[in-house]
Order: sequence, then structure tokens, then C-alpha cells
Amino acid sequence: MRTTLLIGLALAASPAFAQLSQTPGVPEPKDIALPRDEQLVAFDPNAAVLKLVGGKWQVWAGEKPLKDFGRSQADAMEALRVIRELQLTHLGTVAEGTPPVEYWLRSGKAPEAGSFRRVVRPFDPGTLRVAGGGNTWVLADKTHVLFAFGADKASADQALGVCQKYGFNQVVYVGQVEPKMVYFVFDRTQGPGTVREPGALDAIREAAALPASALSLPKLGYVGDHFSIDSRKLEVRLEGRDWILQHGKQTLGTFGGDRTAADDTLRMLRDWRVNEYCRVGAQGVTFFLVNGRAPRGMPLTLRSTPFSPKDLGVREVAGSWAVTDGPRVLYDFGPDREEAELVRKVLQHFGFDHLATMGHPLRPGMRLLVKDR
Repeated sequence: MRTTLLIGLALAASPAFAQLSQTPGVPEPKDIALPRDEQLVAFDPNAAVLKLVGGKWQVWAGEKPLKDFGRSQADAMEALRVIRELQLTHLGTVAEGTPPVEYWLRSGKAPEAGSFRRVVRPFDPGTLRVAGGGNTWVLADKTHVLFAFGADKASADQALGVCQKYGFNQVVYVGQVEPKMVYFVFDRTQGPGTVREPGALDAIREAAALPASALSLPKLGYVGDHFSIDSRKLEVRLEGRDWILQHGKQTLGTFGGDRTAADDTLRMLRDWRVNEYCRVGAQGVTFFLVNGRAPRGMPLTLRSTPFSPKDLGVREVAGSWAVTDGPRVLYDFGPDREEAELVRKVLQHFGFDHLATMGHPLRPGMRLLVKDR
């Protein structure tokens, strides 16, 4: 008895015990007036199951469908594990998209970070804010953009309010190729000003679950997503019947049975030593950069369309808005004129003057933007 008492007193006096005893618990939700009412779906996590409905994998709780994961059974199984392990009881949605902006609660509070390793992005709730203007509103802390909302500022404000109400300080992503499920958590070990663990950010880049940073340009602001890549880690491999170009777990191009086109693309990207991959707009116009600049030099054997960046225009062609060079259509954006204007300005900013099609002309495995002049 005396020994037990002495051990208890020694532990209580130790700095480690003092620090542990001061570790904050899950915060109580704050009484914050949100821009719009929360639409929360309540469910029993112990009743959560997977169902295959119409060829798509879905997570259900009882008679309630919670999320659809398309053909990705692995992502659906991972989501089910998250729901059961964290005992999630409510789902709220802020905005649809990729990734979706949603949040999950446990008995009306923030779920705690689990001990299992997943793709996590810590953020500083003290500096979390809505930034941007016009058609480019984002939710960001002092270091990173967490989510982009386009022109939907109301959803950005709602996301900020939800994070402040529940005290979230990390966002976690589920999805092997792209985020299919997002949930926020509270990590009690992450105090104010905590330095982000490099390994966590490296994991995000490797999994390609979220851009390493936002692509922000002078006078244009936020225009899309930006990934840091290593051209030495690009590889071509066979997946089913398709040859694909990959970086880590992210598929950059699918070339069908045309391995030659895939190998040629890989060789050019390595020759240029590309180290950035960017995606602009909802339709995902993509391009590579080398230290922030357009790749230079066109191989003689490369099939490409030259254009003049200063002469690029946006006009309606057969009922669709397109980026054009004179009579030629470079990109078609359907009814979205604003996206066409955005892409035109981005192409002009980097000075691209050639658009190369890799693979079949009608179903290209990849389109490469290059600067040759």
C-alpha cells in the first residue's frame, strides 16, 4: 500500500504526468451562429454495412444510405472501418465535389484522432479563414489551402463556421486514388503553434489525396491545385488492359493498349525534368511545370498543335464555350464560360504555345502543354 502511494505521488510530481494531466479533452461544441442550418444525418455506427447497389459500393446504416464510393470497394471498406472505429454517429455535408467537404461527428462532438495511420493534414484552427474573391474562394490556414469552393463563398463560410464550432484541428482523407470521403477530427496532442510533422505531409503527397499547395497566380489568385512531383518516380505500368502513367499512387494518364505512347510520354517528362503537376478548373485541365515555368523544347517527332498565347480567345462554338486560337478549338468547356476564361488566362500566364496529344487523337492518354518559342 505504502509503495503504491509513493509511486502515485512520484508520478503526480513528474513533468510528464503534469503535461498529460493538462492535455485538453474533446471540446464542447460552441454556440456559433452558422451561415445556414446544419443538415445532419444521424445513424448507428454499429449498424453500418457495405452494400453493392447497381454496381456501386455504398455504406449504409440500417435503411439509410450514407455514402456512395462508385466501383471502389477498397475505399468503401476503409470508410466502414473509420465509422466503426471512431463510432461516428452523424454526417454533415457542406459542399459536394472532389474532395467533398463534409464532417462527421461522434455523439454531437468532434471525433478524436485515432491511433491508426491515415492520410492526415493538420491545420491551425487559430488562423483558419476564408480567403479569395470573385470566383476563387478557399478555406485556408496560414500555411495551406484545405478546400476550394469556386464562387461559392457561402459554403466556404459554412465550412469555417463548422470548424470553429466543433474545434477540429485535422482533416483526414479516405481514397486510394482521389479523396472519396473527408472527415475532421480533434487531436488532443496538437497544441497551438504545434509544428506540423513532415512525415504527415509527405504521406499526403505520396497518396496524392490533396494538393501539396494551391496554385495561386499574380492578379488571378487561386486557380487550381498544385502537386510537387519527382520525374524520377514517374513510371509506366500495365493495369488490366491499360498502360498507365503513374506518380506514386496517382494516375496521370491512361493510354489503353498503346504502350509506345505511354513510354514516349514518360521519356519526355523525364527529359524536361518536370517537378510540378497542376490542375485548373472543374474539368481538370492539367499541365506540368519545371521550377514554376513551362517545359521548353518540342521533340521533332511529337505531334502537336502550335498556337499564339497572346491571340487566345474565348468564344461560343456550337453552343459550347471554348478556348480558341483563331478557328481552332483547344479546349471545350460546355456551358461554363467562366472556366474557359480562367484557363485562357492561365495558359497566357505561363506562355504555353504548343498543345501535344499523346496517344490516339480522339481519345488521348494525355495532353501536354509546352513552350517552344
